[in-house]
Amino acid sequence: GIIIHYLIRQEPFTTMAIELQSGRFDCPDRLFFDLASSWEGCMTSSSDFKELVPEFFCLPEMFLNTNRFPLGQTQSGRTVDDVGLPPWANGSAFEFVRIQREALESEYVSQNLHHWIDLVFGFKQRGEEAEAAHNLFHHLSYEGAVDLDKIADEVDRAAAESHIQNFGQTPSQLLQTLSHCERYSQEECWKPLIQSAHTATQLRSFTPPRQFGNANSEFAKGPVIKVFALSDSVIAVYGDMSVGSYRWFPHYKRDRLRMDKLRPLGRRELSTARDAMKRGSLVSPEDLERSDHFIGSSSLAISIGGRAREELRRNAVLPSSRLISSTEITVTSAEASAMLIGCGFWDDTIKVHSSESLRILASENGGHSGPIHCLSVSYDGFLVTGGKDCTCRVWVVDHADMAIAMSDGYVQTALGSPQDGDALVSCCHVLWGHETPIRCLDLDSDLDVVASGSQGGVVCIHTLRRGDFVRSFRPPS
Repeated sequence: GIIIHYLIRQEPFTTMAIELQSGRFDCPDRLFFDLASSWEGCMTSSSDFKELVPEFFCLPEMFLNTNRFPLGQTQSGRTVDDVGLPPWANGSAFEFVRIQREALESEYVSQNLHHWIDLVFGFKQRGEEAEAAHNLFHHLSYEGAVDLDKIADEVDRAAAESHIQNFGQTPSQLLQTLSHCERYSQEECWKPLIQSAHTATQLRSFTPPRQFGNANSEFAKGPVIKVFALSDSVIAVYGDMSVGSYRWFPHYKRDRLRMDKLRPLGRRELSTARDAMKRGSLVSPEDLERSDHFIGSSSLAISIGGRAREELRRNAVLPSSRLISSTEITVTSAEASAMLIGCGFWDDTIKVHSSESLRILASENGGHSGPIHCLSVSYDGFLVTGGKDCTCRVWVVDHADMAIAMSDGYVQTALGSPQDGDALVSCCHVLWGHETPIRCLDLDSDLDVVASGSQGGVVCIHTLRRGDFVRSFRPPS
C-alpha cells in the first residue's frame, strides 16, 4: 500500500492503485501530492508511519504526473498534479533526487547506518529495546506473530491476510542481542592494505624456488608482460610470447608454488613482440618502434567462455541440473580448457589459443580496420576490443546462442551471418564515439557498462549488451 501510494503516478502502480480503490483513484486529500504534508503527517499522526522507498533516491519521474492522470482536487481547492517539493529542490524533481542521493551516500549516513540496522533487522526491532526506541508496529506485521492456518473464522482470516498484504511485514530479525558494528570511517576504508611495516610482516609470500627464463633457455625471453591467477595455478606470458605455468601444491609443507610447463604460443611469430620475431626478420627495431602495432599487458586476457560460465552458475543455483548433464563441469575442469585471447598481431586479428595446448582455436578481426590495440574480458564470456580505427567491438566468447541474441543488424550486414553456428568468438556490436585510436578500455558485465579511452583523451561510456552510446567526456586536466 505504501509503495502504491508513493508511485501512483507511474505504471503499473497507477493501475494497482485504481484496483485497490475498486476502480477509481482514492480521495485526493489522501493521495501523495506534497512532501511537506507527508512529512507532517508522519511526524504528528500515530496512524501514519510511511517510510521512504528506494525510488526516492533514484526515480525523479515518481514526482511528476507525466501521464496527466486526473487525480482530482483537495478540499482546499488544490489540484493534485506534480508532487510539491521542498524549496531547496528549486522546483526540479531531478535536483531533489540528486540531493537525496548525495545525502544517502554521505559520510554522516555511513557512520550512523548501524543504528538503522538495529531498528530494522537488529535487537531494537522487538521487545523492550523496540519500545524504548519508539519502534513498535501492528502485531500482524511481525514475522511469526500469527499462524493464519489456525484462524478458524474466515472473516478474521481474510482481514488478517488483507492487513498483511496492504501494510507489509517487518523483516526477519537477524541480530537479537548485539548491536551491529559501526562502519569504518572514510579515511579507514581508503587506507592501503600495507600501511605499516608491521602489517607487511603478517603477509605470506609464495615464490617459486626456480623460475622459467635463463641464459640457457630457448623460451621465456624478455619481461613478464601478463600474469593470470587461476584456482590452482599461475600462468605467466613472457615477452617472446612463450607461456609458463606454475602449479600450486597445497599439501606440500614448503615450496608450494612450483614450475610446471613452458611452451611457445602458437604462431607467436605473427605477434608484434620483438622477442618473438624470428632471427633475420625484415622488420627493424626502428620500424617496430614507429609502428602502430604493439603488444603489452592490455593485449592479453583469459576466459573460460560464456557457455562454461553459465553451466557453472546453473550447477551452483540448481544442483539437480547436474543430473541432467552427462558430464559435470567444475571450476577446475573449466579452467583446464580455458582460452588465452590476445591481440597485437601483424594480421590485425584477435587470436584465441587453448591454454592447455597453446594451439590456435580461432583468429578473427571482427571488422576492425587496422591494428587492435587492447582488449578486456568479463568473467561471463564478454570480450571488448579497441583499435586504431577509433571503434570498439563487443564479442561473445564460446556462447553461440548469446551471440545470436545480441548481434545487431549492422554487424550482421557488415560481417555477414557466420556459416558455423558454433563460432568460438562472435562480434556482436560496434561501439562508436571516438575520433582518435583507442588506447584503453574496461567492462563490467554486472553493470552492463563498457568504458573506453582514446588517444585524444576522450572517455566514452556504452552499454555492453545493446551497444548503446551513453555519454562521452574529457576528464579535467
